[in-house]
Amino acid sequence: MRVVVAVSLALAGLAGAAGPARGFQIDTTVTAGCHERITDAARRAAGWPRQAPALTEDDRRAIADLPFTAPTAIAEPWTLALLIGVRSNDLRDNPPTDLAALVHIHNDPDDQPAHCIRRAEHDGPAGDVLALAACRAFIEGELTAGGWFAPEVDHAVREPVAVYLAFRGRLELALPRAAFRLGRAVHALEDGFTHTLRNPGDDRVRSVLNWIDVADPDDYQVERDGLGHIGWVDDCRRDEARVVQGVTAAEAAVTELMVALAAPTAAARSAGMAVALDRALALEPGCTAANRYCDAVELDDPTTGGCAAGAGGGGAVLALAVLGGWWRRRRGAGGLAVEGTRRSTIRPTLVGLLGLTLLVGLALRAAPAVAEPFAPGLHLHGGGGAALDRGALAIGGGAHWRWASGAVAGATVEWNPWISLDVGRAAPGSINAYAVVGYSWFTTARFEVHSHGKLGASAILFELVGVDRGQIGAYIGASLLGASVRLRDDLALTLDPSDFAMPAPQLTGFPFYYRQYRISVGLTWRP
Repeated sequence: MRVVVAVSLALAGLAGAAGPARGFQIDTTVTAGCHERITDAARRAAGWPRQAPALTEDDRRAIADLPFTAPTAIAEPWTLALLIGVRSNDLRDNPPTDLAALVHIHNDPDDQPAHCIRRAEHDGPAGDVLALAACRAFIEGELTAGGWFAPEVDHAVREPVAVYLAFRGRLELALPRAAFRLGRAVHALEDGFTHTLRNPGDDRVRSVLNWIDVADPDDYQVERDGLGHIGWVDDCRRDEARVVQGVTAAEAAVTELMVALAAPTAAARSAGMAVALDRALALEPGCTAANRYCDAVELDDPTTGGCAAGAGGGGAVLALAVLGGWWRRRRGAGGLAVEGTRRSTIRPTLVGLLGLTLLVGLALRAAPAVAEPFAPGLHLHGGGGAALDRGALAIGGGAHWRWASGAVAGATVEWNPWISLDVGRAAPGSINAYAVVGYSWFTTARFEVHSHGKLGASAILFELVGVDRGQIGAYIGASLLGASVRLRDDLALTLDPSDFAMPAPQLTGFPFYYRQYRISVGLTWRP
């Protein structure tokens, strides 16, 4: 489903407007794990998997580093691959907070069948037939790619899949091919129960909804393009009869598909799949905008807005679709990647500089008058920092020597626990020890502006896929611009709002680093 709606708008401070857009989404810190729960319930009902192999070491480490909360304890690799697969349609190998990447995925005109929703060319009543056929073709294509219609399903074969893990980040993970592809197929099948208007009596499809054309509201016509995406139908946590029926029907359809795929022969698996998809994607003819899609119950909800609805799930959904369309036209895929990089770099720095201005002003106002400038000699320092782009904390201390010229050299040891904002999970992180060199660019009796460079070693305190606990690598860091404010003759408050840190505990093989843009605060004491 459209995970980009709730996640990105919530991060943009528009969570209130985005509320109706939650639904058959993937598990994140701000959305319910509907796809995961429905898939897991169907898996259990179908008695799947049978005779699964044991987890590999990489499987075990990946489970501990998943960027979501699994609905069940994962004890074998097939369920791991299934759940990663059912999230793949929405995320691919991106974090759920990467707005630029997610807009590009969900506004890809060629990828709409992966969400069982209309393409731009699926116009008029015939568009319903075409959209359901495209959805079905996507499901069948994924199952074929997974080897489900071979004479024998080879559950042992693995394929490299680009994934995103909470702390490891992007990497290729070898996953059981059949289970991963099944997950992608199941995602589209489940979306078919939220991206369609349905007959509450026999559950046939009355119309397939539209996302991609809503991105260009100047050209969007509901009679031609179909009703826009309806947010409230997506929200699997709501108690409305239509939502409950959709969740129940989706679970039943996935269960039927999984049971069919357990048949002993390729012909039986193919026939069983055809029956399951015939039932799930059956179309009721004659439902158009002119007759309110056979008086669809979905239109009775005031948030849908009737047949003139745009995105149907509130203005925030429409706003995001329009934003995505504008970005797609103006920037293209390369531009989106650049924009994401700029945002992750510039935003923490700007926030830090604003914080620096405020804190320096408060400290100068509260500090007593002093007669002498910052004295040379030995200084002890301690403090901490926080990073939001890739979540982390840092606490540590050390010593440095200050010369009258303003040059500084010393050493620091810090503990750097990491925090995944995607899943709300903390990890031990790393221990970093490094040398510090710096220079004061501007000094008065009460205030100085400085820059620092840092170089040393980093040791990781927990294990990740391809990274062993205790691995030691390099540490690189810099405070581009910071300030110190004298609180008294022997004590100063240090503020570093543009503090860059990159522990890289693994330099061999496939290097691993954990980049952070920190805002750091500390105290410096001259004994």
